Amino acid sequence: MENNHYYVADRKENGVKNDIYEIIPLNKIIFDKGMVAIANEKCDDICKNKNIKKFKTGELIPMKKWDKVYHDFENKTPLDPVKVKRFKTTEYYEIIDGRHRCILSHYSGFTHIPCLKFEELYLNT
Repeated sequence: MENNHYYVADRKENGVKNDIYEIIPLNKIIFDKGMVAIANEKCDDICKNKNIKKFKTGELIPMKKWDKVYHDFENKTPLDPVKVKRFKTTEYYEIIDGRHRCILSHYSGFTHIPCLKFEELYLNT
């Protein structure tokens, strides 16, 4: 199956070029409680059989921009890559920024998502 994902904007709003990102499979993203809640509400049938990994703990952070980001997806508006960081030493990632783009990628039937990967810095003490 082809790697399909939303269109990536050439430049961010601040003018910085969006040229250093990776395309990763959506099934490598772990959903937080807010993402699970909106997925259950908006696209439960779509997400149900995708074996989505979910955090069992953490607070439920509301997702309030669904309509705006949905509109961007419907209009095929190029968007920034999501920001992710690796979850511990696993092959999975957690979203730092871009939760709506992730859920709407599932909703839209995409298999992959453009990502900027951030690594945590560990200090040797």
